[in-house]
Amino acid sequence: MRAVSIVASVAVLVCAGIAQVSEATPMFYSLDSEQPPGHPMKLVTFPSNPGDGLNVIVIADVPALPSDPVGANMDLSNDGRLFVAPQRSNVIYAIDPNTGVAMGSASITGDSNDHISGVAVSNGGMLYINQDLNPGSRLWSVNFDTKQATVLMTTSTKVDDIDFDGQGNLIGEDLNDSGNMYRLPLDGSQPIAIGNLGIQPVTVLTYSAEDDSFYFKAGATGQTLYRVAWSNGQPGGPFEQIDTIGPGHYAGLAAIPEPATLSLLCLGGLAVVHRSKK
Repeated sequence: MRAVSIVASVAVLVCAGIAQVSEATPMFYSLDSEQPPGHPMKLVTFPSNPGDGLNVIVIADVPALPSDPVGANMDLSNDGRLFVAPQRSNVIYAIDPNTGVAMGSASITGDSNDHISGVAVSNGGMLYINQDLNPGSRLWSVNFDTKQATVLMTTSTKVDDIDFDGQGNLIGEDLNDSGNMYRLPLDGSQPIAIGNLGIQPVTVLTYSAEDDSFYFKAGATGQTLYRVAWSNGQPGGPFEQIDTIGPGHYAGLAAIPEPATLSLLCLGGLAVVHRSKK
């Protein structure tokens, strides 16, 4: 009985440790696009302290994507699909983040100068796509499974990447040109300016629920990570530089929620201990 009690205590401590690490250190997906000619980009992951490459882990090649994109926008859905839109295109791919294998694609229409500049997935699984019209932008909803794409709003306001915050607000940014952050209503209304962070060298963002913050990456294939604390649907702190991701060119940025498998492993381990005590 004492051995079982010790195991139970260790299991509780391990699970608590996992929760603390996850809360303290958000994790992200990105694509390393600096590869030899003809070689596919590599899907990588790193924490919010990437350590100039020391903590960057290569997961898999992604052969379905262009090998030399100008950049990329991405977001992770609740069902585990990583949606990626190479910039300068109007195509969205679903990627299995465990293997790098493509799970299908969808597209939106546009003129030759129009291209996707933002990707976000709602908790319900609906894709929202921001399209750069140069000038202006257009917001789409896309049912990836049925391929149905619907225009929600067209605006003269320039918006780049988008993502949902913890309260379900769709947030967009134009830090590279105006310094503005926007809330994008889903009812067809125009963007609402919610803060100005000043002109910043970023083009992609992602929301991390782990620490209620938006993270940004410098440039389309930049190497520097930035952060803004979030509070009640608007910026809650200064724009701050966090770390250098590492050598290479990194396209896209998507926060990774606490792995469900780790939570299930903890629950399963505790259940085994509970059964052993009976």
